[in-house]
Amino acid sequence: MSLYQNMRPKSLDILIGNKSTVKSLKQVFKSKDRPHAYLFCGERGTGKTTTARILVKELGCAEIDCMELNGADNRGIDDAREIIAIANVAPIGGKCRVIIYDEAHKLTNEAQNALLKVLEDTPETTYFILCSTDPEKLLKTIRSRCSTYRFELLTSEQMTELLENVLTELEKDLDDNIFYGIIDCANGSPRDSLVLLEQILTLEDPKEQKILLKKSLIEHDTVEMSRLLLKGGSWKSIVEIYKGIKDVDSEVIRRSILGYMKTIMLNERDLDKIEIACQIINALSKNTYDSGEPHLIAMLYEASMK
Repeated sequence: MSLYQNMRPKSLDILIGNKSTVKSLKQVFKSKDRPHAYLFCGERGTGKTTTARILVKELGCAEIDCMELNGADNRGIDDAREIIAIANVAPIGGKCRVIIYDEAHKLTNEAQNALLKVLEDTPETTYFILCSTDPEKLLKTIRSRCSTYRFELLTSEQMTELLENVLTELEKDLDDNIFYGIIDCANGSPRDSLVLLEQILTLEDPKEQKILLKKSLIEHDTVEMSRLLLKGGSWKSIVEIYKGIKDVDSEVIRRSILGYMKTIMLNERDLDKIEIACQIINALSKNTYDSGEPHLIAMLYEASMK
């Protein structure tokens, strides 16, 4: 099992960050008249699924009665009908049944419409927890039936606390530059920080650790730039990211962005995003072996105008 899975908090009391959300959830779960449908929204890796799993235990739900589904894989109306049937069956091993939907916004409109009634009139022994990085793609009628809780990225101070706690438990030490480099690279995501920490801890040589960290920082920045291009971010924002990696070979940056866009085209179901990714690929179609950095900057500008 990976480090971030091993280090998942097991109770609300030890969750780092999102204090107001945690406090509100604690109050809600003290009440006997609590809601049966929840929407957890926020950036990826901010603790939505972790919190959902904690609540499974808080509710007294047995493992056999908990279903964790991915909206991208179980997105159709037939999947929704199956879930509705299960929701109406009494729990087998515990006090209740909990159904967790990760990436719920990827459910089709037909599936979401099918779930409306069960979310509005949920059986007494069943709870739904929808997790989403893009809640605006959920039907308004779905959102209105759920109690919504927002999860934010952690601050640098909270990330420091998290990594210090993990290193203490593992009885490990890290060079300060690497420690804070992990925080910079994770950009407030607990999961990303622990994934990178695990990779670095597998290397004993500090030089190799620094090389891996530098590579990860470059990958992080090129991914952030790719996301900005896809979202139509401002040229100023793109330039700010580029300044952090301008010493990297231009062709490496270009190919990294192309790789990200190719993944979008192969896996994304939003046709508008696919079209934008295709336009960005066309804008970055020429290599920079001869033209170098100036040509890359020009191509990035052209891509940002899409």
